[in-house]
Amino acid sequence: MASHAQELIDEAEYLFDQELMRGTFAGEAMRRSMRSIRASLSRAQQLVKERPGTAAAVANTMLLQLNDITTGQQKASEGI
Repeated sequence: MASHAQELIDEAEYLFDQELMRGTFAGEAMRRSMRSIRASLSRAQQLVKERPGTAAAVANTMLLQLNDITTGQQKASEGI
């Protein structure tokens, strides 16, 4: 279970970094979201060995948030 949790964390960190490079986190609200996501990913990383289920749950939540951000960016670029 720990390896699965680590894979989720790694994917979330990768997507987070991609959003940072795109400059998605412009504006105060998005910067707050960025800090929250980064803190949660750090927390998940700390939990992965002793509480892999919790780490996976935290990573899943961050993946969903990042997906929402990406989906919102895509819709905005399409004019939806």
